[in-house]
Amino acid sequence: MNNKNKDVGALSNLDFSHVVNAAKLVKNGKVYDLGNELSKEMPTLGPEYFLPFSLIQYRIPEDMTSDEDYKGYSFSSDGVIGAIHTSSHIDGLIHVQHFLSTYGGHKSSDLRTDFGWKKYGAETIPPIISRGVLLDIADLKGVDRLDDGYEVTIEDCKDALKKQNIAIQQGDIVLINTGKIKEFGVDNEKFQSGEPGPGVPTAVWLYDNGMVAMGCDNHGCEVLPWEDSGNSVHRALIIDRGVHLLENLNFQELAKDKVYEFMFVCLPLKIKGATGSWIRPVAIV
Repeated sequence: MNNKNKDVGALSNLDFSHVVNAAKLVKNGKVYDLGNELSKEMPTLGPEYFLPFSLIQYRIPEDMTSDEDYKGYSFSSDGVIGAIHTSSHIDGLIHVQHFLSTYGGHKSSDLRTDFGWKKYGAETIPPIISRGVLLDIADLKGVDRLDDGYEVTIEDCKDALKKQNIAIQQGDIVLINTGKIKEFGVDNEKFQSGEPGPGVPTAVWLYDNGMVAMGCDNHGCEVLPWEDSGNSVHRALIIDRGVHLLENLNFQELAKDKVYEFMFVCLPLKIKGATGSWIRPVAIV
């Protein structure tokens, strides 16, 4: 792990000690899969925003076998197309801009090419291994899921931490359970129509208390629709503070088992010049 490279933003605060300390949280080896599937059925914003996802067969067994050449052996291969910012994914530091200015104060036109970005691409996101904490705000409020438009406050986070008997530590990956993910693949129109999430003051407070990345069980990691898109969590965390956002995660098993701290592992794909990456995050206890 590289704790010197500021091009990785807040993740530069992680070092080997965070891996060691996270590993100490593993007691029985149970692994919680926090990712959702990728498929053409998954909810996503329209094609005006994101390229639709599709898996296509490129070579099929019937065409790739020959008794003479392969002695009965055959294989198949496929390909995928689609927007990275769908299903479970991580936002890179180049994903959003404010008045065409990126994280690090660069002009987007200076970094952009037709085939990706010259700086802060997904290939620069390091493996993320640290202590993870789950703030179960839905449980705190005694609901199955928070209402769309509900803003998770600093007080909500403090109350959840107190109830769960944990504290935010430097280097933590903070995951916020709103219950919204229960609509994923069930009522896609409802899932995309709006969402609860942390407000800007809450996101900044978590960062100031040691958070280096934030994950949510919705597609925006903040209240949507925005009241003020110019003052969003995306801007406050990604552009202003270099904090990666992990979106469309699934915490239902963690929440059911009341697991609130764990070893968090997330390995983004090193897609050169990409604005993010699909991910398969796990929590290990």
